[in-house]
Amino acid sequence: MEISIEKAVEIKMDKQNGVAASIGLAIWAVPYLLLWILAFYKLPYLAAIMIPLTGAWTGLLLRFHGRGLEGKFNYIAYTSFILIMLFAASLGILIEGPVLIIVVLVLMVAGLLCISYVSQISLPKEEYKIFSRMMYSENSSMKKRYRNHFFIVLPTVILSHFVSFALVLVCIGFLNEYLNIALLGL
Repeated sequence: MEISIEKAVEIKMDKQNGVAASIGLAIWAVPYLLLWILAFYKLPYLAAIMIPLTGAWTGLLLRFHGRGLEGKFNYIAYTSFILIMLFAASLGILIEGPVLIIVVLVLMVAGLLCISYVSQISLPKEEYKIFSRMMYSENSSMKKRYRNHFFIVLPTVILSHFVSFALVLVCIGFLNEYLNIALLGL
């Protein structure tokens, strides 16, 4: 039994989930940040490569968890990326040594471009036309679903990342206290 193209596009639209993307990105931020901290601890001069790598990783996770067909799903990943960069900067693991701020900004732009390139799920031209027509129709099923609305997704991204960052700090404290691994001088 073959399903129509419109039905296939509708199924793909129903699989989009901004809240799942937000929570998934926050959950994966914990092991990623711990890996970044350990990499910085062992090889601090490689910290700069982690910035664009974070963008690529965030884009892949958004693609997997959110299944977003719309461009607004990139904003979830951008917010996550910026929060992770701010947290890494507060820990002092963003970059090692005296570096011009322009270098850091170029690396962050590279990370944002990685998100844009990796995160979007592409549709064939025929399906994209149907998707656009269905998305902007008045009785679109996406307009009825709260899991993709900005006023639900943005607080979910921010709160879930703050919980993840707190968990990272607890893990650092555990490593410092019980395993006698002094990370970041904390």
